[in-house]
Amino acid sequence: MGIAGWSLSRPTVIWLLASLLGLGGLLLFSGMSKLEDPEFTIKSALVITTYPGATPLEVEAEVTEALESAIQQLPTVRELRSQSAFGRSQITVEIRKDVPQSQLPQVWDELRRKVADAQGQLPPGAGPSQVVDDFGDVYGILYALTGEGLSLAELHQVARDLRRDLVTIDGVGKVALSGVQREVITVTIPQARRVAMGISGDALSQLLARHNTVRASGRLVEDEQSLDIQLDGASDSVAALRDLLLGGGSGLVRLGDVAEIVREYEDPARHLLFHNGQPAIHIGISAASGGNVVQLGQRVQRVMDARLDQLPLGIQAHPVSLQGEAVSIAIAGFLINLAQAVGIVIAVLLLAMGWRAGLIIALNLLLTVLGTLLIMDLTGVALQRVSLGALIIAMGMLVDNAIVVVDGVMVRRRRGEAVADAARAVVGQTQWPLLLATAIAVLAFSAIGMSQDSTGEFTRSLFLVVLYSLSLSWLFAVTLTPLLCVQWLPAAAASAASSAVASPGPVARIMGRVLALVLRWRAACVLALVLCFAGGLLVFGQVRQSFFPSSARPQFILNLWQPAAADIGRSQASSAAIDAWLRQQPEVRATHASVGQGMLRFLLTYDTQSYHPAFSQVVVDVDDVMAAESTLFPRLREHLRHHHPEVLPYLMRFRLGPGSAGAVGLRLHGRDRQALRSAADQVQAIMLSDPQAANVMTDWRERVPVVQPRFNELRARALGITREDLANTLAEASSGRRVGLYREGQDLIPIIARAPANERRSLRDLSGVHLIRANPGQAPAAISVLDVLEGVDTGFDDALIVRHNRGRAITVSADPDGELASTLRARLLPQIEALPLPAGVAMEWVGEYKNSTEAQAALVAPMLVAVLLMWVLLVILFGTLRESLVIMACVPLVLVGVALGLYLGRAAFGFMPLLGLLSLIGMLIKNAIVLVDEIRVQRAGDSDDYAALCRATISRVAPVGLAAGTTILGMLPLIGDVFFADMAVAIMAGLGFATVLTLVAVPVFYALAFGIRAPRPPRPAKPAAPPTPAAPATDAP
Repeated sequence: MGIAGWSLSRPTVIWLLASLLGLGGLLLFSGMSKLEDPEFTIKSALVITTYPGATPLEVEAEVTEALESAIQQLPTVRELRSQSAFGRSQITVEIRKDVPQSQLPQVWDELRRKVADAQGQLPPGAGPSQVVDDFGDVYGILYALTGEGLSLAELHQVARDLRRDLVTIDGVGKVALSGVQREVITVTIPQARRVAMGISGDALSQLLARHNTVRASGRLVEDEQSLDIQLDGASDSVAALRDLLLGGGSGLVRLGDVAEIVREYEDPARHLLFHNGQPAIHIGISAASGGNVVQLGQRVQRVMDARLDQLPLGIQAHPVSLQGEAVSIAIAGFLINLAQAVGIVIAVLLLAMGWRAGLIIALNLLLTVLGTLLIMDLTGVALQRVSLGALIIAMGMLVDNAIVVVDGVMVRRRRGEAVADAARAVVGQTQWPLLLATAIAVLAFSAIGMSQDSTGEFTRSLFLVVLYSLSLSWLFAVTLTPLLCVQWLPAAAASAASSAVASPGPVARIMGRVLALVLRWRAACVLALVLCFAGGLLVFGQVRQSFFPSSARPQFILNLWQPAAADIGRSQASSAAIDAWLRQQPEVRATHASVGQGMLRFLLTYDTQSYHPAFSQVVVDVDDVMAAESTLFPRLREHLRHHHPEVLPYLMRFRLGPGSAGAVGLRLHGRDRQALRSAADQVQAIMLSDPQAANVMTDWRERVPVVQPRFNELRARALGITREDLANTLAEASSGRRVGLYREGQDLIPIIARAPANERRSLRDLSGVHLIRANPGQAPAAISVLDVLEGVDTGFDDALIVRHNRGRAITVSADPDGELASTLRARLLPQIEALPLPAGVAMEWVGEYKNSTEAQAALVAPMLVAVLLMWVLLVILFGTLRESLVIMACVPLVLVGVALGLYLGRAAFGFMPLLGLLSLIGMLIKNAIVLVDEIRVQRAGDSDDYAALCRATISRVAPVGLAAGTTILGMLPLIGDVFFADMAVAIMAGLGFATVLTLVAVPVFYALAFGIRAPRPPRPAKPAAPPTPAAPATDAP
């Protein structure tokens, strides 16, 4: 009976199943998971270890090296990057790309075990290490909470109350607060008083460390009852600290009588946040995995509005990032593009095939789209930029199967066959070739689905949507389409039976002449095709290269780096001045500043900066970021150059897709720090000399001034002073020393001992700083620190030592200004690679070049597998090698149109156009299969192979051309999308050019493979020779 016969005999079942798919997709659409961009897993964790008082060299040798040695033993580790700074080690652990997301929790557990085992190898005073595995969490809803007239403590309490309400909302994953200032309790005793009263640092530390601790006091059993002994007397307020009794040279004294005890914010602060210049606290909300962020955003906004109405006037929550709102706008735009693409395709079908046939194919298309949405929801594929774009990309292919069936039915109907018989015959002839052609089209996208790279994960929904939609399109083409043909197409006209073949149209006549020409001159045609391909390669070499385009998100980032030794106060002052200037610009709607470190990760492609007092960042809201790039960016750079020359600015738009900051980067490897810096200075000078290079910087930054007191071990030992005593005394005389913790509910507040502000002097003047020695049985003695020092040295040293895979490495990076990164790199490359590097220093290009190379390399193996599977399917379909080789020989022709389209359209070849190129291979092979299969059918029924070849090719011009035309025109809405524009250009130009070449190349290659020759035109017969005139008669002599 066949598939078509079964469908025609059960119309109710077919309509029921089609209706369920269509209505299911329509009903589930509003509740589907919605995102602006696809999610991809950041397979990174941080290992942070403190080592107070250690220099970067000591941190590197004693902490970073020990931890890296342990971590690298994990088989899942791909890359290690570390930063060793004053008193702090931070190691970034990158996991192999082929490790699935589901295994990451186990990987992080193994990492914690390795780090825990390595703690015994760390020096005293270092650690414990902290493993941060939620480094990639995204807080897509981010508010800046401000309160005019409120202290930061009061604002913090409001934020905590809001957090308690927000975590209960359905769909919320996490709620985090950022910018909260850490409170401390400072105990300040003037140096003269400490000396006079003999108050040692150890005595103060022991008193404050023990006063508020919880100790087990035992348990009694009385009258067969167990009674816990609960010791009272712990300080329950800051005021109670003043009543503590401190022992000194003058006996016991009340702490409050000799010290000023104040509860205040940590000074200097570690992280400051501002909204439009006002101090702020950020509230970040992340969505639970697979949730609908649009609905979550609406629920969060309702709770925020209700709670803020109950708070005092002046408290406001300003949006920094509202993912739900951004997703709504983005999805609306994508749906408009999708509706336009569907409308264009349907209009073309109605015009080209008539309203009945056009409606049949249009209904197939709509049901396929709705059914795809249903399957997407069931398999957890969210609506986002890539998945909706995939539907538009597949639009032409979705109608291709139905076009072949409907066109075949109409041709047979015109010959006088009954529509039902024609439907059975056409589906019976084409169902398996169409199935294998569909499978091959899906395989063209399979490299994306099999890629283990983060870019593959980012675009994987493209493969899944194409798989679902093309599978449904074939299913509808062989079941619903023949049923619709029988129900909607009129019966054949009575006169049709008498007409064996309709008269050819103008397109068929032109194609017939072209075929006659190319089949007669086969060798010349093949040579012309080879030259076209060679020309395409040459043109492709001139096409600009890129990775992912910048986002059109109406925000941009300004990173500001002070000199490396700057404190956070200087960074804050400079940031505030620049922030105020920005708010005066007409393009700017709002500013969000962060000083000391980056903000919570509110976007997956936002790179958050770890703590550094010389760092500040301003995220600027604008109406149109592309307009701001051309108007505001130049003014901003000019303003910074003239009014803030001390600042190193880093200005950039948000990017689309995976990657990293510093589009053009060069990493230098070596052991010697001086050699590395010397090479980096040369590279940096070359980059700075290029007028199109912006944001030029190194990740080591400049050296910083340091003060190095030289400890006299012999003299100190004679006086009973240890190196630790000296370190504690110097700490109290400068930034302060933690001597205890104050418990307040769930909060632990550090207690800091330090000198008064007027005594926190430069360490070059140490004559007034004394150590108080308190030996048992002796009166405390005050010893000047100068008595235990040989002197004080000053100089410059590295504030940061960066390592890559356990070796020192310094990266010099730059961003292009007004051009692509590939163009800037190509211009810098010969100058940089010609540099004479110091001995032991090697270089490698990183940044966008490395990201793009790795992403494309991750596609190579899957692409080779896909091509092999395509060829195997072709051999299975046709049963011979020759026909499959004919089709595969046409594949390189795709590159010709792609290269011309990208070059003439001034588009760039990046990751998305690469995916477009892969999809074109599937489309081309699909069209070629239909053509070769028709040639086989025609040859089987005609002894004249040449006539059968020509007739089959001419008969496929309409369906192949129509499928290509609908695909090309359906791409038009994507031209205006920054993410898909270059890909759309590649597909439109490549498919248009390849379709024309295919209709020529396939017949020529087929004729060569099977020895089919064009018949020679008959030679005109020679005209008969005119009769020889008779010689005139002559008289005999």
